[in-house]
Amino acid sequence: MSINGNPTIQFNQGFIHLPFVSFLFKILALLCVHYPTLVKRGDGSFYLKINTRCLASLNPKIDLFISNKVKIILKIISEHLTARSLSYWIMDDGSISENGFYLNTHSYTME
Repeated sequence: MSINGNPTIQFNQGFIHLPFVSFLFKILALLCVHYPTLVKRGDGSFYLKINTRCLASLNPKIDLFISNKVKIILKIISEHLTARSLSYWIMDDGSISENGFYLNTHSYTME
């Protein structure tokens, strides 16, 4: 995605997660293209969208998680999986059901 020819990364969360989106925006504000946007879905529900600028300096970090267009978590990245980074991941991709907690990793390989 791009805005005015500049590459961006889009982050979407349901409106119910407004406190998390606000917290994240405070951290990423200098990298954001604009304030979070409220978007109405076709079913009448709402979600929040944040667009951040892409930084070429972060590409080596992104490349650690993608191999042959497949998301992976390598053993060498385990040093980057701190309690703080895992908590962000859980807030973004975690879910709870009557069967317990799930960290949604369906787009990652078993590696």
